[in-house]
Amino acid sequence: MAKELITIYPNKKLVFIIAGDGPQKNNIKNKIDELDINSNVRMVGHIEQVPEFLMAIDILVLSSDSKEGVPQSVMQGLFMNKSVVATSSGSTQDLQIEDGFELVKTNDISALVKGVSFYLDGNTSCDAREHMVNFFSKEIMIKKILKVYEMILQ
Repeated sequence: MAKELITIYPNKKLVFIIAGDGPQKNNIKNKIDELDINSNVRMVGHIEQVPEFLMAIDILVLSSDSKEGVPQSVMQGLFMNKSVVATSSGSTQDLQIEDGFELVKTNDISALVKGVSFYLDGNTSCDAREHMVNFFSKEIMIKKILKVYEMILQ
């Protein structure tokens, strides 16, 4: 995705930041070398200061193909009104955000490119915080969990 976007937008200084660590770290580094995109990609490892990190980026991309639940990084980005492009792996589609959230097919690089391009072209900005607070704040989630427990106990 990064290589294709760099080609599509030669006049923009695109910087892709890969946050987190994991067992694929060396494979990712090797792919970055293979694609010769080292000048556009930074691997920063585990992030302790998540709010500060999210403030520094323009678009959050989750390209996961795993069957995880709702990725916290996506929710955190939306809480901070960051435009998000995420694959439909796991339960990301359950967020049901209409503004600032592009949900794309898993394992589809062209869909990721199209989703990121939408924001790079300046088509919209994210205004998802109110929705996130109303449906996914800690207080709301606690109420939803308690409701499930109450239903089970009846």
